[in-house]
Amino acid sequence: MTLECISRISTEVSVLQWFDVTSCTDYSRTCNSHRSIYSGFNLADDPSKFNVMEVNNATHVTRNLNINSTQLVDAGVYLCAEQIPGVTGFAKSTSAHLIVIGN
Repeated sequence: MTLECISRISTEVSVLQWFDVTSCTDYSRTCNSHRSIYSGFNLADDPSKFNVMEVNNATHVTRNLNINSTQLVDAGVYLCAEQIPGVTGFAKSTSAHLIVIGN
């Protein structure tokens, strides 16, 4: 399973992060129940389960979150948040609701 996150801000000044915010009600990083999967340039979670592929071009950067061997427990809400270091809050965030159908 691949979830896409596109940044239009210069990669030299912004950091993209991926979170699992399934148990949050406001889907923000301020939720104490979020799980950090990818923080800037490092995987914060299980690298055998998750990896992030970065693709750069002239107008934007894409950091796709790949979830390997997707299972029912992977269902939930994933948040891609873009932050500018030194600036409070997110410049942009998008979420995806992953639904896994199976036994």
